[in-house]
Amino acid sequence: MSAAKPLKQPVSVLVVLHDGNGNILLIERADCAGFWQSVTGSLDREDESPRDAAIREVGEETGLQVRIPGPLDSIEYWFVQSGTRIHKTVHYF
Repeated sequence: MSAAKPLKQPVSVLVVLHDGNGNILLIERADCAGFWQSVTGSLDREDESPRDAAIREVGEETGLQVRIPGPLDSIEYWFVQSGTRIHKTVHYF
C-alpha cells in the first residue's frame, strides 16, 4: 500500500497570461500529455501572499518575469481528500 500524498496548502492561484491582442498562453501539463491549462499552483508557505505565489508560479512554469497588478477574483469551495474535509481558496490573477 502506498503512502498518502501530503496535503497541499489549501490556497492556490490561477494566472491568465495574455497579450494586448487577446491571445492567452496555455501550457501543456508535463504529467498529462494533451492537457492544456493556464499557470496554477499552491502557496509554498503560510506567509506567502497569493500575488507573490502567482509571480513565482509564472516564473517556475514559463521562465517569464511578469508584473501582476492585483487579483481579478477568488473562489472558495470544500472537498474531501484522504478522508479530510478541506476548505480551498483559489485566487485568480
